[in-house]
Amino acid sequence: MSEVNGGPDNEKSIIRKRLYNANAALKIIADDSKDAELKEEITLHVRDYFGFVSTYGVTIFKWEIVKPSVLYMIEYLYREVLKRNLAHLATETERAMLQKDDKIKELKDYIVEKIKNFEEAPFTIQRLSEIIYKAEMYNFIYPLLNAITKIVSVITTQTPLGVRITGVNEEEVVDENISLPTPTLHLKVDELDDDIMITKRPNIGGIENCFISSETIIAEVEEIKNIDTSEEK
Repeated sequence: MSEVNGGPDNEKSIIRKRLYNANAALKIIADDSKDAELKEEITLHVRDYFGFVSTYGVTIFKWEIVKPSVLYMIEYLYREVLKRNLAHLATETERAMLQKDDKIKELKDYIVEKIKNFEEAPFTIQRLSEIIYKAEMYNFIYPLLNAITKIVSVITTQTPLGVRITGVNEEEVVDENISLPTPTLHLKVDELDDDIMITKRPNIGGIENCFISSETIIAEVEEIKNIDTSEEK
């Protein structure tokens, strides 16, 4: 395989381009002046970015850029999974009861408030990104919200390159009675019985994937962190 067509240099070039594109998509989501239709159109690009984070556990971009897209995707997935849940119910009475269930709204509001209060990305951002990227695995709203509730019920945060910055002991990082899954590259979605092996992502919605190998990521992150991710040139 040549360096030009498929070697390490080409992989680096592709991932750098994809991260620049992700940066643009995240900023569109964060811009209140952009209309809802445009944001809907770039949802696949945003999810593809979270696929990257779910693989490597680093956001690369500053939390102030990433946070609005996390919140946007939580609301988006809430609506989509709730629709699927309603479709699985047999009667109008059951559907009406689910739509009026105050506990569902309480869980979602709790999640949104927790995310808003993080000054940096939670150290569970990898697990949260996995759920955002793989949310089609959820057909029922409670498993989705319960899984995310556990993930955001933490104290410890991390830098864009994955360094923990709060300095608390691991046993102190979760709220009482919350069992937290450990971030790892060998992940599990709560509604699945088997672990998901993270490999090169397939094409989704026409979006070209560019995830580099785990052996390359350490060296590549050192190069990527020189990219200005806070201001558009």
